[in-house]
Amino acid sequence: MKIFITVIILITLLIRCSTNSAEVDQYRIYSAIIDSEFSHLNLKKPTQLIIVNDTICDFIDELSVLEYSVEHNSSFSKEYLEGDTTFNDFILNIKKVNTNNEVMLFKKIKSAYNYRIETSSRNSMSKKGYYINFSKIVFNKARDRALLFITDMSSGSSYLMHREGKEWVVKHKVNSYNY
Repeated sequence: MKIFITVIILITLLIRCSTNSAEVDQYRIYSAIIDSEFSHLNLKKPTQLIIVNDTICDFIDELSVLEYSVEHNSSFSKEYLEGDTTFNDFILNIKKVNTNNEVMLFKKIKSAYNYRIETSSRNSMSKKGYYINFSKIVFNKARDRALLFITDMSSGSSYLMHREGKEWVVKHKVNSYNY
């Protein structure tokens, strides 16, 4: 009986640790993208308000387009990923994206810049700020690669991320559309 209880406690701790590390990675990725892809906002207005979605969305349609591109365009990696084929298998082996609604914990997004980050639920659309919508994140099994989709005020792009130590960096950005 003692062994059974000990095993249950260990399993519970492992699940909690993996959930917490997944959440830590998730918000590190969101933070990395804001710092690398939206640093130009800091030049315009150092205390820029960035408004993020209050519910993290899925990106099933965008993922389907990306999958189709990898499968049917033999030069996709060369044209869009600088010849890096390491993401091809990852993209093709994504089996599902969690479509359950997930609340954005925007306070966990930490920017290196002096941005004020809020969620859209706390703002009306008339509030002046830069709007960014983050999708859910799909990780590979090794948890050293990640894929997500982001829309901002003028474009939508898939981001292929790579872990370097504890940090995440944008390895490739594939534009889906621009206005």
